[in-house]
Amino acid sequence: VVHGNKIDAHREIFQKDSDPPHIVIGTVFCVARLIDEKIFPTADLKYLVIEDCDIFLDREDLMPVLERIYSALPLEKQAMLFSTTLAEATMVACRRFTRDPHEIQLEGTQAWLHWKDYTHPKHLI
Repeated sequence: VVHGNKIDAHREIFQKDSDPPHIVIGTVFCVARLIDEKIFPTADLKYLVIEDCDIFLDREDLMPVLERIYSALPLEKQAMLFSTTLAEATMVACRRFTRDPHEIQLEGTQAWLHWKDYTHPKHLI
């Protein structure tokens, strides 16, 4: 989902019954707009992944947008929040978006991921 694209282009993608997207990647503002305008159906969404969550949870102007997205999603979902740095206050905010959270901390060389068998998903927007 590209910010600045015409909304009709996104509407067409999401309304393809025969081949809807399996993975949606977008900016917080673009995803929120698609949800607000009922273009992005969220009823079957299973996972919410937020990269650099500290940026969203620490900024007062972004937190309400993130809360709008989160509240539009089904109750049964898995929220995954990622960041290279998390202050304790940010951790408290993270817990608002998770149930039974598991915190994983990596240090040094553990932080490197090896993608030798990575394959691209069928649908990537």
